[in-house]
This record gives sequence, C-alpha cells and structure tokens, in this order.
Amino acid sequence: MFQEILNNEDFTLNRVLTFLRVARAGSMARAVETEKIPQAQCSRQIRELENWAGVSLFKKSGRTKVLTAEGQELQRLFHELLKALCEFRNQAKGVPRSLEIGAGASLLDWWVLPRLNRDGMTRYRLYNQRSSTIREWLNDGRLDFGIISKEYVHAGFATKPLGILDYALFVPAKFVPKGSKKDIGWVLRNVPLAVLEETSTLGKQMMNALNKIETNIHVAVSCESTPSVAVSVRLRQCAAVLPKSVMPHEFAKGLMPFDHPAFRELSREVVIAWTKSAASSRPQLKSTADELFNALRF
Repeated sequence: MFQEILNNEDFTLNRVLTFLRVARAGSMARAVETEKIPQAQCSRQIRELENWAGVSLFKKSGRTKVLTAEGQELQRLFHELLKALCEFRNQAKGVPRSLEIGAGASLLDWWVLPRLNRDGMTRYRLYNQRSSTIREWLNDGRLDFGIISKEYVHAGFATKPLGILDYALFVPAKFVPKGSKKDIGWVLRNVPLAVLEETSTLGKQMMNALNKIETNIHVAVSCESTPSVAVSVRLRQCAAVLPKSVMPHEFAKGLMPFDHPAFRELSREVVIAWTKSAASSRPQLKSTADELFNALRF
C-alpha cells in the first residue's frame, strides 16, 4: 500500500526534517542562517522532496523563497503524522505526552500556567503569541491547541468557549485621594499610565478607548506585552487597562478598578481551538481538549 512512497529514493526522513526546518524558519535563506543547514544540502534535499511530491513546495517571494499552498499542506501533514507517531511511542513506553499550546502573554501567565494539570503525565510547551500567529501555527501543525479570540476561528477549527475576556482600568490606591468620587476622567488626567504599544491591534483599541474617555491622558510608559504593563501596576508606579476576567486575586489587592462603557469594545470571547484534521489522526485530542476546557474556563 505504501510501497510507492517507501521505495522512492527521494523520500527519506532526512529530507522531511530539512523541509520542516526550512518551513519553520520561513524561508530557505533564513533556514540556512538560523538552522545551520548547508546551502547546497538544503537546496538538494528540498528539490528531491519536490521530485517525490510532484509539485513545487516553495515559490519566489521577492528575493527569497516561501512555501506554496502545497508546501503548507505537506508541512501540516508531516507535523500531524509525526506527532501521532510520537504519541504512540510515548504511550507504549509509558512516558509523559507532550502538548504544545499557544496563548497571549497575560493568559499564559495569569490563567494557563496556574491551572495546568501537574500529574506528571504531560509535558507542556507553551508559546506566547498573538492570536493571528497562533491561528497560523495551528493550521500548519506546530501547535496542538491555541487559546485565541473567537474572531480568529475558521471552519477548519474545532473549539470550546472558555469565557469572556473583559477589561477595566486598575489604579494603585495611593494615587486616588481618600473621599474622592472615583472620577475616571480625573484619574486619566493625573495618574501616570502604562499602556500597550499601538503596534498591536489590542494596543490601538485600548488607546482609542482611553481617548474616548479623556483626551488629556498621562502616558508614562508603553510596553510590548500585557504582563510588562502589569509590572508597573504591581510596583504601584502606574495605572493601566488590564484584563479583569483572569486577574489573580493577589495581584488585585491594593488596586482600585474603574469600569467604563468604552472598555466594552475591548471585550472578546476566548476559545480553546484545535484543528479538525489533527483530531482525525489523533483521536485523543478531543478528550485532551475536554480536560483543558475544564481546567481553563473562566
């Protein structure tokens, strides 16, 4: 049944490995540089794997080469098949399974890490990525599960809803005079703020929400991630808009939350997602998804 594959000299595990390393790097040029693959070996093995597949796996994009649609599909298939084989071996040997999960930084730090099952039967590999990257990595098989905004889900995903992530302005109590009316406008004008950089969609949305409330805001520091923003709040140096749904109780001590209708635009439904194609080759993913759902819903 598999003789036409196994007897083909152009199909070897070394060529599959080279292909996956190039695909992970994003281009042949980057793979040669970062993965330390000799240029001649890389080109030859990719060409031989293309001979076996009967299609081009890479195409020119500017001055480099990137995956074709067929290359992306082959990458996904190889990832899923190899993961299924690893799971079979681990189960047979009685060693811990390995799960790769992607989520945003605040969800990883505040919600996922504290709630993962530490029974010793699973080794977790956690990746801090934006929802758009997590969707891409789910599609090509690099992740088993992603915790993403529902808006990034497509027809190829299976999902379970974890909850609504909503936001509020958290202010160290020392900045708010005793007996004040908790005027959020006054806070934004007078209290130093830590904000997400506007290079991210969420950062832009947060700044839009803050400017709707008060145009004369006092930004003291901008950061690349929500946990970095939270450091300034934890040190009682700044106020910041943070996700209240998943904020640890111990973190919130000494902080005053300020809600406002403008923050409703930041709310989003969060789901745990995996691909239907991966579940078809790895039936245990469904039961694993149920375990994660029970541990992570909020």
